[in-house]
Amino acid sequence: MFVAIGWVLVLGSVIGSFVGVGGHLPALVQPFELLCIFGAAMGAFVVSNPVSVLKKTIKALPGCFKGGSYSKEVYLELIALLYELLQKARKEGMMALEADVNAPEESALFQKYSHVLKDHHLLDFIVDYLRMMATGNVNVHEVQDLMDEELATHHAESSVAANAIQKMADGLPAFGIVAAVMGVVHTMGSVGAPPAGARRDDRGRAGRHIPRHSARVWLHRPRCRSAQRKGPCGSQAVSVREGRAARVAVRLRAARRHRIRPQSAVHGRPSELPGARRRRARHQDAEVGLMRA
Repeated sequence: MFVAIGWVLVLGSVIGSFVGVGGHLPALVQPFELLCIFGAAMGAFVVSNPVSVLKKTIKALPGCFKGGSYSKEVYLELIALLYELLQKARKEGMMALEADVNAPEESALFQKYSHVLKDHHLLDFIVDYLRMMATGNVNVHEVQDLMDEELATHHAESSVAANAIQKMADGLPAFGIVAAVMGVVHTMGSVGAPPAGARRDDRGRAGRHIPRHSARVWLHRPRCRSAQRKGPCGSQAVSVREGRAARVAVRLRAARRHRIRPQSAVHGRPSELPGARRRRARHQDAEVGLMRA
């Protein structure tokens, strides 16, 4: 239960913070990037582990969503079972445990503790060493070393699946970087491409993008080719020509008043007449002579 609560808190915190800063959830839905990351991770996991490890991992996956199998009740049953076994051995001798050790499932002593019977690793560990002690001529220190060695071996075997998954998890950031680089390469390959919906000319060159509604208005607008055409467009063209003629007349009057060539006045480039240029040269010579005097 607490595992599920932890997953909900992790996902809720990450997605909630993304939405809180103004992010959009559809932007997180990137199936091909997820395929690149997790598909590559699963492939690397299959390549780097033997079949036995894969089978253990598949069997251990359901346990990731469950709590611990050892609780206070299990520990109390184990302590009570060991107490009864040792008390029986002290009172009746070690040979009295032979019937219980050879068939623990049928033993009345073991049947009182169901949790111990269900755990075959724990049951085999207890039965094997009780059988070894019942045979006699066993050194206590050697038995202790054997028990420590067997416990270490059992822990190593039980953690094989967890270690394999941990190695795969360590490689996930690298696969994420690979997916990001591939996305950047894909984006850089589209830098020179025209935007979506861009128009192309007869030579296949991309032109300016015109939205559909703007293109519809541009295609259906009336066109005026001459000022003599009747209708609003013709009258608009006539008014434009009348305004242009009025501006030319104003420039001509100003040219006559200031002695400017009429043709230059029409085109907006004023130039002086030869007589005015000679008078201005004489005035400049007189000013230079006064300055020298």
